[in-house]
Amino acid sequence: MGGETLESWRLFCTLCRRHGQDICNDVVRRKLNRFSARYNLADRFQFISASEFSSDALRGYSAGLKLFMTYNAAELLGEAIGEPVHTWIIENSNLANQLRRTLQKAHLDESGIFTSKGLRKKLSDFMNGTSTDVRVAATALRVMFAHGSFTPTGVDSLSKKGGDAIIELASILNATCDSKFTEWVQRQTKRLNS
Repeated sequence: MGGETLESWRLFCTLCRRHGQDICNDVVRRKLNRFSARYNLADRFQFISASEFSSDALRGYSAGLKLFMTYNAAELLGEAIGEPVHTWIIENSNLANQLRRTLQKAHLDESGIFTSKGLRKKLSDFMNGTSTDVRVAATALRVMFAHGSFTPTGVDSLSKKGGDAIIELASILNATCDSKFTEWVQRQTKRLNS
């Protein structure tokens, strides 16, 4: 996406000025404002810099951090619009194949990483190919990053292909956020006009 803002953000701001609480309450508006800020940061994020780390390790951690920030934005959006991110389905068979290789080592230790039986089952379905829902991989990687089990070598993000797959996943998740936000704004506009 590269530095763009949300497609419907200006329309949302205009609706807020014109309709105030009728478009959404203050709690939802605050969540959406935080979502927008996190979305834009994740969208524009490029890489981290640290001394005494290899470029491969920094590429891996940068990919993981970008996905982590993107997922946090998606969580805020999901809360605000009443569609929690864990209910989203993002089918992409090509990316799913790449992410299976990326997550292979983590999948071998999933019971030690993921406490949720539901996530373990969804990850198992994803890893054995019965699901191509890449949102499941995003959730797994986000949990790993947040809880310290993410290492570039553990998820094959040291390789260019592995890092690129995680970056692509972050981009697809960001695009899904934009789409879901736009749909929500359109529903609010329709509701106001009826």
